[in-house]
Amino acid sequence: MYGRILYQDTLSQALVDLSAAQGWGDVAREIDDQAPAAVKQPLETIIDEGNIHAWLSEAVARCERRFALTVCKVLGKHPERLEELKKTMREKGRKRLGDAAMNAKEAYAAIHDILLDGMPCDAPFSGIKLNPGDVEWQVVNCPHTLYWAEPECGAEIYYKLRDAWVDGALSRSDVTHSRPTLYCHTLKKG
Repeated sequence: MYGRILYQDTLSQALVDLSAAQGWGDVAREIDDQAPAAVKQPLETIIDEGNIHAWLSEAVARCERRFALTVCKVLGKHPERLEELKKTMREKGRKRLGDAAMNAKEAYAAIHDILLDGMPCDAPFSGIKLNPGDVEWQVVNCPHTLYWAEPECGAEIYYKLRDAWVDGALSRSDVTHSRPTLYCHTLKKG
């Protein structure tokens, strides 16, 4: 979980960097003030061992708030920027999984070992069909919606960015990802 938190913070930072590079504004200070990044120290030095679940739950919430705030600030009133954000997410996904040879079931495991989907006890997925050739799952309890509540920046934006990351992560494999509806995902090999 902590690794996923740290990785999602790198995605937030990549979008902050994109905003500065594109001349869209320096949003770093505002984001850091409202939603600080996770502390990058060994977990055993920062976790509350007396209340591990609550500590992780709060760390996940802070990270989710940070990513949503980052995207909403960078997009602002400029929905046309979304394509550049998606390019950045695709590149981050491509770099993360690179040339990994995998089937659909392995791709599903790799994606969900990296991306943050709330706490495991949130049970966000249902109807999971796991086969080497194809995987299908439904998001029944979206752990992200709570953080993506602004009218111009709802959960659909989150899923478009996530899709871009997944597409990048799978770009050098023969596994494809599709999302027929907002909360239904499929992976197919070949």
